[in-house]
Amino acid sequence: METGLSHRSFRESVMPVALALAVCLREVVWSDRLDPFNHHPYFPVGVTTIWDTVPLYVATPDDKRQERLIYQPKYKNCVFKFEVAVTFSMQIVYFSGPHLGTANDNDIFNQGTRLGQHVFEPYEYGLGDKIYQTAEHILAGHRNPPGGSITDAQRDENDKLDFCRSSVERVFAALTDHRAFHSRPGFRGTLEALTAFAYITIHVTAALFRHQPSRRPAKHGPWSHDWR
Repeated sequence: METGLSHRSFRESVMPVALALAVCLREVVWSDRLDPFNHHPYFPVGVTTIWDTVPLYVATPDDKRQERLIYQPKYKNCVFKFEVAVTFSMQIVYFSGPHLGTANDNDIFNQGTRLGQHVFEPYEYGLGDKIYQTAEHILAGHRNPPGGSITDAQRDENDKLDFCRSSVERVFAALTDHRAFHSRPGFRGTLEALTAFAYITIHVTAALFRHQPSRRPAKHGPWSHDWR
């Protein structure tokens, strides 16, 4: 005999717990980025975080205006984005969202800067892909100039940035591996429920990498990030 959970039971029993957990979990701590062991051989000082967004797939809304705001051709699906910052020690130290699927990653970061949601030290930088071209305190690599190409030295710098960013890719992969993020055709429910389950997933993933040493890379340190 199959058993299940009715919509009413889910709404009255599960959602209150989920909403409470989403508020009280404390596994994501911004100040952890300054851990004296959070370094990379290519960036022994000054760089603390790697930035990217992860998609949370949602079902296509009936309202076409809403669909246009969240349909992302890159993923061939309607999504909400969550911005995530990860350290070289595989620690999630910041996240924000949900953001519209069509929102530009660079704009999402800059909005967080304006709102004071992620305050960097004067000497501090993060790493991001080339979409973060105007993001303050983000090293984003070189783009080919109009009608030309980058130099060999710039290409080498891009390769180093990409290598450093790829070193924490397993954290982003672990996030999107959760069913809450990748189920098809996507999440169905209220924005409040989506936000709560996404927050819980991010905190749980942070806890897995924090409390399981086998998931973390070799340490580099201890020394300060301040290069001045």
